[in-house]
Amino acid sequence: MIPIHIEWDRFKYNGTEWQDNDGLQDFLSAVTAREPGPNYLNPLGESTKINGTYQFAATFCSPKQASEKAKTVIVATHGIRPARNYWNSAFQPDDYNFVQFATNQGYSVFFYDRLGCGASDKISGFDARFSTAIAALQQLTSFIRRGQCTGTIGKPRKIALMDFSFGSYTTHGAIALTPTIADTVIPTAIGFNSTGLNVNGLVRSYGLRVVSQQNPALYGERDAGYLTWVDRYSQIMNCFKRPNYDDGAVDFAEAAKEPFAVALRRRGVPDLAGRAAGCERTRARRSI
Repeated sequence: MIPIHIEWDRFKYNGTEWQDNDGLQDFLSAVTAREPGPNYLNPLGESTKINGTYQFAATFCSPKQASEKAKTVIVATHGIRPARNYWNSAFQPDDYNFVQFATNQGYSVFFYDRLGCGASDKISGFDARFSTAIAALQQLTSFIRRGQCTGTIGKPRKIALMDFSFGSYTTHGAIALTPTIADTVIPTAIGFNSTGLNVNGLVRSYGLRVVSQQNPALYGERDAGYLTWVDRYSQIMNCFKRPNYDDGAVDFAEAAKEPFAVALRRRGVPDLAGRAAGCERTRARRSI
């Protein structure tokens, strides 16, 4: 566990904090309207600065054979499905385990559970923000840059930020604000394209439920701000395309899925194209 002090912008939550699936559906039907009318509910209002120290669960893996190449550290941020073990899959690892693949190629990998996920500390699902995830990634990357949590390799020669889905938004925001924290960025699954992503359609297609009601045995202690999708077919709808997937992989991902916070919205996340386009072009020419 790594104690990290972070500060982030907490946008005021304008809606009523529902306590069940009926309230959630009423909220989602309002905020995902195709053409918002005069009664449209803007879910987030003004912001205030929040700070605190939280414990983050993380794993660092490096190749068995020491080399200069091992001093390139890939810092991996997961999405809203499995937590950090997305990168270290126990299902058919020769095919699906990225950490195994990367270390076999000579690179080191640092991967962690986002705040509220896996074994990391939990906060209210109504409080978690994109800005929370961005602040955590900035601080964790600074730890890595100083040679903390990197075992015998010490200070890395290069840092590559790799991510998946929601993690891509996190990385884009962190790089836009602090472009010097990494040498290379490797986004996967989704890009920061505000015009190409139908967010409302994505939210509706998942069939979201309050996780404490959907799976009380595992997540009964979570507040109603933590959600999950309704079943494996909702995941297939958004993440897989027949025949290009393995049924076993879908079942594994469904069993390993983590709750995610309702407030993980993009408001307050800086635009990479507008704020760090030059940095992005420079890094595109670099290799790991």
